Amino acid sequence: SALAQARATFEAEISRQAEIHSQALSNAIEQAQSEFVAEIENLERQHSQSLRSLKEQSDLEIATALASAQNDRLAAERRHEAEIAALKSALDASVDLQGEHATAIREATAAEYTGKLHAAWNLALRSTAAQSNLAAAIASKASAAAAPGAMSVDSNEIERAARSLSNLFASFKLLAQSMTSPVPSKATPVDVSAMATDIATQAGRIARERRVEVRSSSIEPGIIVMADEGRLRYAWMSLVINAIRFTPAGGFVDTTVESREDGAVCIAVSDSGVGIAPLKLRELRTCLDAANSENGVRPGESAGLGIPVATALIRQLGGSIEIDSQLGNGTRAALVLPSRNQIHAQHSQPGVAGLSA
Repeated sequence: SALAQARATFEAEISRQAEIHSQALSNAIEQAQSEFVAEIENLERQHSQSLRSLKEQSDLEIATALASAQNDRLAAERRHEAEIAALKSALDASVDLQGEHATAIREATAAEYTGKLHAAWNLALRSTAAQSNLAAAIASKASAAAAPGAMSVDSNEIERAARSLSNLFASFKLLAQSMTSPVPSKATPVDVSAMATDIATQAGRIARERRVEVRSSSIEPGIIVMADEGRLRYAWMSLVINAIRFTPAGGFVDTTVESREDGAVCIAVSDSGVGIAPLKLRELRTCLDAANSENGVRPGESAGLGIPVATALIRQLGGSIEIDSQLGNGTRAALVLPSRNQIHAQHSQPGVAGLSA
């Protein structure tokens, strides 16, 4: 009975404690569920806010990128327009400059043409005067020789005067042709070294009459060029004869032939003659004038057409002429053919024996 009562009391206490624990557990579960739901909702709110922030940032970046691209495009268009304007300005300036150059070239060409016309006219006047003087001299000598009781006149002198007149006519005709409408040249292989021997022989006959030594101190053998043989020979001979004419008795005329390092062929004619004044060198180089008696030419003689004729001919062959002279110390005139004309050169050792006449 007492035990049963105690047992009942114990069981009732156990039941009550179980109910208390069960209620506490139920409350804890409900609270945990409530907190979990709240945490989930809070996370959802944070996630949603983050998404909105990311979207706003992305939209801002996209807008910024679009604005930057637009600005870059506008800047590129402005640069492109500026470059086009600069190119157009440069093109206009170039066109204007080309126009100015063309005008200057036309004016210079017209001036050069006018100058050559004046020079050619002056040359024609001088040549005509010289021809008239020679013709009058020949006629005078012929009349004197035919007059009754006249003293004997050297026929050789009359022949030389006639030959001088004929050569002057031929030189002037050749120079006029070369300055106006030159005949096309016919290039053939020419042995320059062999031609030097021929010219020295031919010129020697004329030089002996004037007591002038013609020599070839240095002729490089084996030089062959493509050129019009007749024009080259006439140009070369013109220089030699011109040098003989203005070299006093007892002087010399020397010819050298060499192949330069650049392949050009140089035919130089030097003399110990009266020389040419500096102011006249430019006129001789342009083949339009000559020295007078005050500038190194003997009284009663013109400077001749040798150098102008040689210059005109060598230019037709694609070459050039070099003239160096000092008044009273002789003249050096050189015909220079460019390397493209040379087809063969057998180089010699220094000091090759030359020719003389």
